[in-house]
Amino acid sequence: MKDSINNALVLAKYALNHKYMFESPEVAFLTTYTNFLVNTLVELCNLIVIISSNSPLNIVLNFVAICIISEFDNIIYASQGNEYCTKMLKDDAIAQKILQIQHTTSKNCGVDELSNVEDEQGSYHKMKIVFKERTTSEKCLFILYKIARVWYIAIYAYWVPFFVIVLNILIP
Repeated sequence: MKDSINNALVLAKYALNHKYMFESPEVAFLTTYTNFLVNTLVELCNLIVIISSNSPLNIVLNFVAICIISEFDNIIYASQGNEYCTKMLKDDAIAQKILQIQHTTSKNCGVDELSNVEDEQGSYHKMKIVFKERTTSEKCLFILYKIARVWYIAIYAYWVPFFVIVLNILIP
């Protein structure tokens, strides 16, 4: 689950930082953000079911049921194996070329550094993406991304397991 959540956040940031790669970067972002939300909710439901279960057998059965439900999207993806786009994405060389990171928001990147991506006029895009140069919708989506990232790193990865253990002890 954690890999799926982290992957969704990486792809959301990719969609925000590489808007020229998409017809609608907002839709690309919201698709990956929805994936993040669904995986997070499934994981939280899993924890609630585990906390509320009375016997070890119920814990295992409920956990397996939720894991199977959470794999439906992977099953649907696997069933599309003969489609052209799926074959193309499974080819690592093509996927690495398409999903290569060309832009960053890192503080270690200089403002004047250029990437190797050309725009329509033949000039190179800047490598660093500065928040104040984003459009209003991109700013809102980037803030949403940052909130999700803080939730995932600070709360979900550290505090949620702690609270599950504490609640398991406190609730008979």
